[in-house]
Amino acid sequence: MVPSLYEGFSLPTVEAMACGTPVVASDAGALPEVVGTGGEAGLLVPPGDVEALVTTVGALLNDPHMRETMGRAARERAMESFSWTAVARATVEAYESAIATHHASNQRGSRRAHR
Repeated sequence: MVPSLYEGFSLPTVEAMACGTPVVASDAGALPEVVGTGGEAGLLVPPGDVEALVTTVGALLNDPHMRETMGRAARERAMESFSWTAVARATVEAYESAIATHHASNQRGSRRAHR
């Protein structure tokens, strides 16, 4: 449970998800990006809405199948999106994109200079 009113990137949330723990979190800060917005890996509630938090946690506690399914999806999301391998892959892709953009820009500039 992550009932934050504001949350930057939440490493504890990712760690819980990586352990296969379904998460109930506030729909605040970076939590929707971490948990996802489709309800597969975790559930989001409005920040500060205690009743929604109690109801959502209660529903999750009362449904073993939902906990198991969501826990598996949480682990999968954590590993696919936030593992060191996934972060390294995304970093390489960002560098490759920046290099390609820079290269294309230089090519356009070079052609204009030769006209």
